[in-house]
Amino acid sequence: MKQNLIAKAIVLLLTSRVLIDIIFSRQKPQILIVFYTIFILSLSLYLILTSKATIGRSNLTLILLLMSTVLLSLLNSNVGFVDHISFSLQVLTPIIFLLSCSGRASVLAESGKIFKKYIAAPALILILTFSYLDYRTNGLGQSFFDYYANQPNHVFAQTNLKISLLFFESIPFTVAGFMLLGTLNVRSTIASFIFSFLTFHKNKILKKSHLIKIVMLAFLVVTVFVIFTDIDLLLERVIFKNRTTGSSGSIDNFSSGRSEIYLYYGKYLLEKFTVLDWIVGKGPIWLDPKEFNLSAHNDFFNLIVSYGLLGFILICFAYYKFFSSLPKNIRPAAAICFFILFLVNGVVFHQSTILFSLLYIYALETRHSNRT
Repeated sequence: MKQNLIAKAIVLLLTSRVLIDIIFSRQKPQILIVFYTIFILSLSLYLILTSKATIGRSNLTLILLLMSTVLLSLLNSNVGFVDHISFSLQVLTPIIFLLSCSGRASVLAESGKIFKKYIAAPALILILTFSYLDYRTNGLGQSFFDYYANQPNHVFAQTNLKISLLFFESIPFTVAGFMLLGTLNVRSTIASFIFSFLTFHKNKILKKSHLIKIVMLAFLVVTVFVIFTDIDLLLERVIFKNRTTGSSGSIDNFSSGRSEIYLYYGKYLLEKFTVLDWIVGKGPIWLDPKEFNLSAHNDFFNLIVSYGLLGFILICFAYYKFFSSLPKNIRPAAAICFFILFLVNGVVFHQSTILFSLLYIYALETRHSNRT
């Protein structure tokens, strides 16, 4: 009975995260964030305290170290107290939840069956519905595809990506998830999806009989694209995001402005960081009115700037601990997915990161199906 209640609580948590991200993708009501944060932290604390002694103790120690790092960063920061704590909760909440999942394979398997059966597919439909409603409200005469080329919604895309991880064994759902990602046109999630899918299915793909079929299919698809698609328009949309390709700023267009942001943060670290700053960070400086008002769109820079090398190492270790607990059949695909988002978009600061717990569910179900 207790396990069934915990499983349902986890399903409720994941479902609430999905609904919040989809319905309030642009701006989330603060009251919802408060209730959600209390719910997830309470559930995480319960899972840790009721887990095996060794697992619970080690996770609790790591969480306390992370909280100490946040405190040290706060003391060394010019960012306001409320902004700093709010931001840090946003970073730590998914980490705490994912750590609390360690050693809960049977509970997650039970919650996974419920989530995949009743929530996952409708969630993809809901993303498509709300992405269309968002376009209708803010499109201003653009086509649906042009709107998302110019106004990418990373929340829709990351939520879609993480739910799609459940369906790698189902060709129809895999195609549907990929098509939706293609429509939203967030390149980091598209790349994560492709490389994760190929990594997971590499054994099947590399079989000689399958490889020949795949090469023939790929040749057919490329031929159809060359004949029926304007390649220049495709490159404009997918690579340059409908920005001018022939300008002197082609690299900046290709990177959606990230190259300039990366240069700024690299220079900031080299010129303005003291020894103490390198150790504990200066907090989320983009929330300081006197500083550059854009985050780095890159978790390496964001974490170093916010929490220094100490926080960067601890946070990376926390995610390493979570991913290393996954079964070997899903671990490489999960790591690639996370690593791409980590470098080019930022995944640590997205609350939908808790949906990576779905990897447990997916891995367990896949492993079971492989045995049978």
